[in-house]
Amino acid sequence: MMPKKQSGSTLAISLVILTAITLISISSLQRSGLQTKIVANIQHQEQLFNISHSEQEFWFSALQDSISGDNLLALALKEFVVDADGEKVYSPVFFNPVTNRPQINVTSSILYTPPEPDGIALAVGEEVGQRINYRFNLDSQASIPGLNKINSQRTGINFPGLNPSQHTKI
Repeated sequence: MMPKKQSGSTLAISLVILTAITLISISSLQRSGLQTKIVANIQHQEQLFNISHSEQEFWFSALQDSISGDNLLALALKEFVVDADGEKVYSPVFFNPVTNRPQINVTSSILYTPPEPDGIALAVGEEVGQRINYRFNLDSQASIPGLNKINSQRTGINFPGLNPSQHTKI
């Protein structure tokens, strides 16, 4: 008996199936690579958030302590220059970072924000103008320079205090 003549259709079908499987595999590899980048980005953002948040917590607790807090707030009140109009322009006071990570830059600062010119702050039993609101912004920032990733956090601190223009000895 003579063998039947092969037409080669099996070879063509198997090549088409192999090509389809290869294309599906390449597509899956590209998707997994994209997912890896997404996860890495989320991890970096979470890491920066946690670092800047821990800096905020540390400096906020230091500001609540009567000894270190008074000194830090006094530094912020003294950090100003007088502009051409004779107005005080306050600058932020930068703190040494608490978190030490080699690939991450961390900065924290406090800035005194003067009260509104005609703002009135009253306390029970006090006269108008004897007290003012002292307002500060505590800022912390963590960044990864090579990746252009930044997380910034701000805490506002506000408390009434004696008006120095009403309670100073001349």
